[in-house]
Amino acid sequence: MSGSSGIRGYYYQVLAGLLDSVENDLWESIGIEPSTNEDKVDIEWVFKDSIQAVQVKSSINNFERGSVINWVHSLVKDARKAYGMFNLPITYTLFLIGTTDRNADKWISDLHGGRLKVEEDNKLKEVESELTKVAVKKQNFDFEPLQALSYIRMQEYLSRNGKEAKLENIKTLCSVIVNELFTFSLQGRQMPKSLFTKLVDKHIDSEEYGVTPIINHIPKLSLAFYEKDRVKESDKMLGIHLHNTPLLNKHRNDAIKLLKTAKTIKLPPTLPVETNTVETDKTKSPVDLMNAGINEKLEGLLKSIPSLNGYIKVKLSEEDALELKELSKSILGIELHDEDLHFGGLEKRAIDTVVMFGPPRNFPRGTEDEKEKYYAIENAHGHLLSYQLLDEYTVYLNTCYPLPVILKNTGGIDDKEIQVTLKFPNTAQVVTPKKMKSPFVTFIEEFIHEDYVFNDLLIPARDHRVMEYEGTSFRLPVQKKLRLPYDNINYTDEDFVEHLESLFNYEHFREGNQDIIQYKFKSLNPSQNMAFPTFLLIQTKENVNIEYSITSKHLSRPIEGILEWLHPDNTKP
Repeated sequence: MSGSSGIRGYYYQVLAGLLDSVENDLWESIGIEPSTNEDKVDIEWVFKDSIQAVQVKSSINNFERGSVINWVHSLVKDARKAYGMFNLPITYTLFLIGTTDRNADKWISDLHGGRLKVEEDNKLKEVESELTKVAVKKQNFDFEPLQALSYIRMQEYLSRNGKEAKLENIKTLCSVIVNELFTFSLQGRQMPKSLFTKLVDKHIDSEEYGVTPIINHIPKLSLAFYEKDRVKESDKMLGIHLHNTPLLNKHRNDAIKLLKTAKTIKLPPTLPVETNTVETDKTKSPVDLMNAGINEKLEGLLKSIPSLNGYIKVKLSEEDALELKELSKSILGIELHDEDLHFGGLEKRAIDTVVMFGPPRNFPRGTEDEKEKYYAIENAHGHLLSYQLLDEYTVYLNTCYPLPVILKNTGGIDDKEIQVTLKFPNTAQVVTPKKMKSPFVTFIEEFIHEDYVFNDLLIPARDHRVMEYEGTSFRLPVQKKLRLPYDNINYTDEDFVEHLESLFNYEHFREGNQDIIQYKFKSLNPSQNMAFPTFLLIQTKENVNIEYSITSKHLSRPIEGILEWLHPDNTKP
């Protein structure tokens, strides 16, 4: 572009950039007249995961079909060459300021409707794969309607931020911002969204343009306790316990199923090891009798020690059998008798087989029934021992009281960059990731899997009225460790702490003898509620009043309040 028409077109570019900037909150930066090989890109929008290339054309005459095709072709080629290296999706927009003739209108309609047919000799053939990403937008050439649209967009921007201004002030505000954008664009630099927002807000907050808060039109943020079907929405709640049963159910149910299987398989008891003796009629002297006795004992001892490659009968030790019977009776209510623990002629190697990779192995040898019963008893015993250990851990979890907290916006506008700070009295200790007791090391790997019931245990149940937590940062879960075949990978207490940190997603501060917890929320629309990422866990013997304060982008001063938690053991019936 050059001369007066170029300046006019450039001005429209800046104005179009302003309109889209106010209307679109998703972009990260904007560049006007960016440097590309063919200079066909007038406005460059950079989004988080895509790029939009815009070309702006203005004319008092009708745009013809051939011109529109040429511009689309050159825009796509230039932008694809400029941005293809970033391996991001590219969209293309031809912004026409003016009117189009009938043929151009039909072509644009066919393009948007997917009805466009590209002939082999058509220049669009080389960019045909990109045509589904092309949009042609039209805007009136008349300056006044274009200005009026910018005023409307600015009014919407102010309203979303809980502010208002008279029309004359909005006109002046738009003119000033456009002039500054125009000056900035001449420098050939990109403008990040953060800078654009600061530019606009600088003028809005300057008090020079009569911008004022809308009365009764500000965010109304507050906190409340709430969990679906357990805790009614209120700033006061009677304490509850974590729902620990799912942690134990799997091991209990699996043990029941396995023992029922074992009891249906009837097998004879393990036969004792036979010893062979040879008797003779020869009279033996005392020395012979003594030597024979020694030899007999040695032979018996040697017979009782199998060879390294030999097999021995499988039988539970008295200690293991007694333990299994007691666990089955106390946990499941299932009586086990001696005959339920018989494995018939099942055998195992006397010495485990050592393999190059993984732990030693020792597979039983016997009938299918014998092996099935052996594995059922062995696995049931393991589940019962796991239940016993987890039951001890749930005793600890019952000392950690869960607080289901939600953030509410009962105001008329949305709010962003929300920070919630909770201050606990010195009579209550927050169970932070580093303070929380780790389970027995065997269970840590299970606990940190995303689909394990432990995660559900820490997250309050929601309904359609409560949105899932959306913060300003993302913490990666613990990555699974590389496991080779038959390799025994151990997860540590540090892995458990890291997992809890990714779940809890808060900042913890210790000030004096009090715990301070801080959450950050990305945004919250009017009349919406948002859950905290997990329960807040506390340990205390008393009722607790929790002071909180809320700050945000649109609040001129912090909102303060109190949540009242009543200890479940301190309330009178």
